[in-house]
Amino acid sequence: MLQAADKPELFAGVIAGWETQIGRDFATGSYLGYCALTNKGYSAENPPVDMNDARANVTQEFVELWANSLADAGVPETKTFSHTAFIAKAVFDAARLSRPGHFPASYLEAVNFAPPRVSFGERHYAGFTTYPQFGSLGQIHQERANNYNPPWASSEGSAIEPPDAERGSAGESMEAYLGTLFNHGAILVNVFGWAVGDANNPFRRVAESEGAIAAYRKFLRGERLDEKAEEQVPSVDFFGKAQSLQSELPRYFSKNGRGKVGTLYDVLNQQLDSRRFVDAESTIDAILRIIKE
Repeated sequence: MLQAADKPELFAGVIAGWETQIGRDFATGSYLGYCALTNKGYSAENPPVDMNDARANVTQEFVELWANSLADAGVPETKTFSHTAFIAKAVFDAARLSRPGHFPASYLEAVNFAPPRVSFGERHYAGFTTYPQFGSLGQIHQERANNYNPPWASSEGSAIEPPDAERGSAGESMEAYLGTLFNHGAILVNVFGWAVGDANNPFRRVAESEGAIAAYRKFLRGERLDEKAEEQVPSVDFFGKAQSLQSELPRYFSKNGRGKVGTLYDVLNQQLDSRRFVDAESTIDAILRIIKE
């Protein structure tokens, strides 16, 4: 229809799938994939080397099945996008350390065998759910780098995280949110919430706010969008160091008062409040050195 109207440029594309993953059993919460692995030729006598990795490979094959079928039907490969959703590895690591025993044994299980890598394929561009979850964009761009930095899509998202929406948060700046996407390789952004539910729906408020409208207009004028400062993602060692500090600091304070670490501790709290985790790790290192003197 768009071609007939001589407006083919208005065809934004097709999103193949909706947060594709291997879901869990509704009754028990157990992880699935038995049929898929059996169809791949695995058995008790011939198990995969890594069961979870094999299930992630199946998820990627399923994404490619749909994307390839769309391409075979005539949808341009540059207009076909996958759609997966994942917990950021940084969030998973922090949660597992803070509440051991409450989270699955592996990261692949936590993301239902749909880590960012499964979104990529030869005949489509990768697409992800991109609510402003800490650490997720950095993980997406690392996987893009592993695949020669192709264009990509935000297949679903908005400038507010679902848990924050439930708490009544006003969300973040739509321009800053869109800037972190369009300024870094995204060629399609599907904003969730427009005209959804009543006027008090927090997703609708974020999508239709005056600030959001101004951001859309700025984008459509071809102007570069402002974006929030780059995230400082904590290292793998950060959480262990933070736990050591929590264990050691009360004893130090009871023996020495604020002593040498008082000022550093104040700086650390400011860094944590502003989520400057790389800087915070350096401060933790400095405090731990003083404590151990």
